[in-house]
Amino acid sequence: MPAAAPALRALVEPPGRYTASFAIQGLARLRAADAAVALRTIVEQRQRDEALVVESIRALGAMRDAGSARALVALASDGGADVRLRVEAVNALTSIGSADVTDEAIDLILDAQPLVRAAAMRLLATADPETFLRTLSGLDADADWGVRAGLAEALGGLPDGAGVPRLRTMLRDGGSIVKVAYSLTLRGAPPLLCCRFATALMA
Repeated sequence: MPAAAPALRALVEPPGRYTASFAIQGLARLRAADAAVALRTIVEQRQRDEALVVESIRALGAMRDAGSARALVALASDGGADVRLRVEAVNALTSIGSADVTDEAIDLILDAQPLVRAAAMRLLATADPETFLRTLSGLDADADWGVRAGLAEALGGLPDGAGVPRLRTMLRDGGSIVKVAYSLTLRGAPPLLCCRFATALMA
């Protein structure tokens, strides 16, 4: 265990928001296994300041702590939780990269919240690319442009160009703004940049 970990873990406990936030970031960089337990507790209880819960979720993702996957899945699947926290949980699961969340990711693709659906596209594409493509074949185009842009990002990140055929179909069928994101992805631009560019056009 890194020598600084106990001290940083102690700093997470006091009620002060900023000290705890810096401590959480430090623990994420150290990747200490026992530190993940403390961060997981913050996520599970959700009793601290929301910003600290977000920091803890991001830290678990940065640590790629597979032991936290169940806690993150529980938060991501909680329809009564704050949407921002749910999206952060899905993003952390994507960073962890566990294939054990495939079923949950499929469920989240059908979630009522567009932000969650978009994040779930990226999660399933990372966790199980083959299942991701099979799942898409049974889905209609999402009515939300942000979800379609998230789908473009997920497809653009698939290995060996596996997402290109679907991207070409979407480029023919999509709205003009989303077409820009798809077009940029097909030309080799980073998928995240494409989606941010589309977002800028929508502003």
